[in-house]
Amino acid sequence: GDAVEQGEVLARLDTRRLESRLAEVAARSEEASASLALAQRQEGREAQLNQSNFASRTALDQARTDRLTLQARLAALAAERDSLTADLEDSTLKAPFAGRVVERHIDVGGFRYRGYPPLRSAPWLASPASGDVHHGGVRDAARKRPAHHG
Repeated sequence: GDAVEQGEVLARLDTRRLESRLAEVAARSEEASASLALAQRQEGREAQLNQSNFASRTALDQARTDRLTLQARLAALAAERDSLTADLEDSTLKAPFAGRVVERHIDVGGFRYRGYPPLRSAPWLASPASGDVHHGGVRDAARKRPAHHG
């Protein structure tokens, strides 16, 4: 089998759909940001008119509601962006330690059927330090991988 260093890429998933969804979230965020800027200006105008008794309290309340709704939409889009970004980061399986690949269960260009994990039991790694053979799927390797900070 192939020798690998800790952190070396063992497998990459097709991320085109994730990247497309991330681009869509970015576009929706830009649209919501522009709408929020308009809503903030409208709320300021309504507040001034309300102070001068030229606008109803209802109009001011509606302007505030519009602003708050758009702020909530932006927060939801930011959370969706963060989730998609984490999924993109998790789409690369890296060796949790230096070792030798003993067995692979997927080939370059291989595919999986919907509902099956991307790598059912890939790969077996033998640690040169201990001679132990470690087995783990994508989730097992991800749990052993150090967390990203930053």
